[in-house]
Amino acid sequence: MGSISIDTSKWPIVVHTADGTPSNEAIDDYIREATDILLRGEPHVTVLDARRVGKATAYTRARSREWLRERRPELASYCLGAVYVVGSPLLRFVVMTVLVVARLPMPYRVCEELEEGMAWARERLAHAGV
Repeated sequence: MGSISIDTSKWPIVVHTADGTPSNEAIDDYIREATDILLRGEPHVTVLDARRVGKATAYTRARSREWLRERRPELASYCLGAVYVVGSPLLRFVVMTVLVVARLPMPYRVCEELEEGMAWARERLAHAGV
């Protein structure tokens, strides 16, 4: 099993951390929490630390696509950028390929190290004057 958590202590940078393969229930809880944060209606940048992520189940992929589709307007309005921190070069390639197809409504970056992702997040916030 695995977990996925959200840390807002660095607001307006929101750090999502995936560890292993979360259960369907954990994914649903995570999506509820992510929705609550997005519906604050405040500008922020998301950093997804997926360096220890496990397998993305069919349920996780479907719920993620559904959430992105449902929340696209709010993401476009309030999420100033998204960073995907992925340790494996192969997984980084897969993530970049998926993101090209997904056409996110906000700028994004895929990188290897968390500090690189945090630096990009700070740059996005500075660029937006937040």
